[in-house]
Amino acid sequence: MSKLRDNLKSKVANSGQFDEMNDSYNKFANEVDNSAADEVIKQAIKDFPTQPTPENQEVVANLINSSPELNPEIKAEIIEKFKIESNIIMQAFTDKFNLRNCPDDYEDLKREAKFLVNINQYSFLIAAQRLVKIRDEELFKKDIDDNGNMKYKSFVDFIESELGLKKSSVYNYISILEAFDPSDFDRLSSNVIEYSKLLPYTSIIKKIPENLKFRVVNDAITALNNNIPKSELGQRVRKWKKDKDLKDYFKVEKKKEVRKNDEIDKFMKFLNSLSGEKRGKLQNRLTKIVDKINKY
Repeated sequence: MSKLRDNLKSKVANSGQFDEMNDSYNKFANEVDNSAADEVIKQAIKDFPTQPTPENQEVVANLINSSPELNPEIKAEIIEKFKIESNIIMQAFTDKFNLRNCPDDYEDLKREAKFLVNINQYSFLIAAQRLVKIRDEELFKKDIDDNGNMKYKSFVDFIESELGLKKSSVYNYISILEAFDPSDFDRLSSNVIEYSKLLPYTSIIKKIPENLKFRVVNDAITALNNNIPKSELGQRVRKWKKDKDLKDYFKVEKKKEVRKNDEIDKFMKFLNSLSGEKRGKLQNRLTKIVDKINKY
């Protein structure tokens, strides 16, 4: 997503008020890039100007502080510099965009509105990327309440309680991230501000192999770059569902699924035909086999 970050940064820089701020922050980011900090920290620092909020500042500071690669003195030094530079970023952003300096000119209004929407959508993508890691590694289980019990029983419980977000909103952006590669986002034009337009394509892309996926992905990227309306995107996706190569693939997959279900039914009938003792022994053996497989 490096191109998206660069697009956002260039839009901020082109406002005319952020040149010195960008130079100072970029110098700091380059210093960290040459340090022993891990890639997650380096990237988080580079990404901060695209989401200059106090909450994100705290997230980045916590990332630095939790790094096992840095000694305490280096951590403290980087955090101190980061807070100085990020405060300048946030102040410059607030000075440029706030409720007291709304422009009157239509072109200025449109440009700033598109820029702010762009930041919002990109922020959701970044947040979704972090949430996927929390979900897949079940990191939400680390939250413990005052009684020593797990605070969140599920990922959905975590996003609704901790973040105050609806499950559908989060999973929409997660679906986009899982369907498209970071390199796909780099191909989007700087004028693209609605990444959620990619959502209709995800139901197809996530179900097909790589040799078929690139055609659908290319169509999605082209549609967004050409600013195709949402109403037409649904029609394009429906056409893909009728594509011969995709239909042939789905037919083969459906036959495989039917055969698999038939085999499962046959096995269950065989299992149920056994006496209680034999069935128990077979189930125990199968359980041991599955346990061994899961270890690898």
